[in-house]
Order: sequence, then C-alpha cells, then structure tokens
Amino acid sequence: MPNGPSPKADWTEDDWSIFSTWVRGLLHTNVVNVTFTKVDGTERTLKCTLNPELLPAVPVTETKKERKQSTTSIAVFEVDLKEWRSFRVADVKRVDFSLGPVEEPWPFPTGPKP
Repeated sequence: MPNGPSPKADWTEDDWSIFSTWVRGLLHTNVVNVTFTKVDGTERTLKCTLNPELLPAVPVTETKKERKQSTTSIAVFEVDLKEWRSFRVADVKRVDFSLGPVEEPWPFPTGPKP
C-alpha cells in the first residue's frame, strides 16, 4: 500500500459528485461489492445493488413522501442479507463489479476476444 495521503484527500466537490454518480449508476445495473470504512473504524464489504429487478417489492401508499437523496451517503440493498444498509461515499475504499460474460458474436471483429 502506498505511503502518503489518499488521492481522495485532494478531490474537489465536483470529483465527489462524479464518483457518487458513477457508483449509483453501477448499483442501478449491477451487484457491486463496496468496501468502506465504518464509523467505528472497521472495514466492511457489502454485496449490494439498487437494481429494481433485485429489490424487494414496496407497497405503494398515498401518504408516503419521496425522501430527498443524500449527497454524502448511499442507501443500498444488501443482496446476501436481504436488508437495507448504507455507506458514506467519502469512506469508500474499493468498488468491485463484473460486466458479465462476453456475448457472441464478439462486437469487435478487428481485435482479439478477451
């Protein structure tokens, strides 16, 4: 692990916004492993998603208000535990995801198939 401050220490508000938008986009289409530092200082990895096809059904009520989306944390559905969890974007250490298998035919005929 490199010494010195994390590159995130120098991130601007725009950098954080771009990163948060990127993570949210991944979560809406994939199951993602997000490793972050919890408030108590321990490290945790969540296998999580925001993909509507994988979320539990929520009954619609007329009195339910739409909650304002946080700019500093993301609420996610933890796939293995089947429970909602959240993490602070600034505490994310690693984001892992898979694009899935390559579909045939390979769309790049000039290059080798990975």
